Amino acid sequence: MRSTLEQVAPEQHHHAGDHAQHATTEGGTRPAVVCGVRVYGHEPAEATTLAGVRTVYGFHLCGIAEQKRPWDWAVKLVGPVIMDMTTEPAGIRVVEGTADVAFVDRLREMFPQEYVEQAREESLAGPEMADLRRRYDAAAGL
Repeated sequence: MRSTLEQVAPEQHHHAGDHAQHATTEGGTRPAVVCGVRVYGHEPAEATTLAGVRTVYGFHLCGIAEQKRPWDWAVKLVGPVIMDMTTEPAGIRVVEGTADVAFVDRLREMFPQEYVEQAREESLAGPEMADLRRRYDAAAGL
């Protein structure tokens, strides 16, 4: 999940707004996307290899690592995410509320019931967050 999110352009994460689309490095190229993830589960649940997985449910926190821009000022992509592993590249859908549908209602629509409470409450644990920040700082040249 992390590898896929880090390899695609920020706009392919399909978050609302366009802040991620305008981030560039000094040379005008796309900056690195550095992510931390927590996987809640996958379908089919009995799959034992990545090739057998069709859908992955989890949480992601990604920072767009523009040169010399500290983490606290980085554009971030965050929230529950669903990855469709049957397409190339993998399809990425994020859970976001709208003016008409509350975030929690959208989460219940998109996620299997068994992952809804986990998705409402969990993000990255301390060691995962520390690793993300370390990798972000390296990518941003800090």
